[in-house]
Amino acid sequence: MTQPYAPTQPQPQPYQPQPYQPQPYQPQPGYYPPQPPPGYYQPQPAPGYYYPPQPQPQYYYPPQPQPTGEKEYPQLTASTVKGTVLGQAQAQFSAKLINNDGEPIVGQPITFALTDGQQFGIGVTDASGVAHLDSGSHILDPQLWAKALGSGYKVHFQGNKKYMPGDANGKIVPGIG
Repeated sequence: MTQPYAPTQPQPQPYQPQPYQPQPYQPQPGYYPPQPPPGYYQPQPAPGYYYPPQPQPQYYYPPQPQPTGEKEYPQLTASTVKGTVLGQAQAQFSAKLINNDGEPIVGQPITFALTDGQQFGIGVTDASGVAHLDSGSHILDPQLWAKALGSGYKVHFQGNKKYMPGDANGKIVPGIG
């Protein structure tokens, strides 16, 4: 038997989108987001739009060398050299050390090394401020020579009572013969 007056089922309502209500960002207790560096422009969201929080870039400012006393900063440059690999690996490395007036700094040791820090020789600056090094007897291992051809070399001046230390990078261009 059926009931003539059964309760009616509620009819589903058509979907009506609701406007999005942005929620303010609430960091976890004890969390302090990194602050942007001075002068950093933080764009503001347009009215009615919500942008989720973006990670702030982390900036690293390496410490700059501070002059101590009356020391000067010299200018150290490393030349681009042509290296040969036939028979024995060989190249003529050179580095020039001058002061801020462009005058050579004479009689100072310059260390020559691969870019990974492995030292392969020391040269002394001559009257023109140039230190020379022949790699023929210094880089005998073929793997070291291949590494030097790929990444270049570094020169380092240790510094002294008058001048601050300095570094420079040089390239090795492969050649034949």
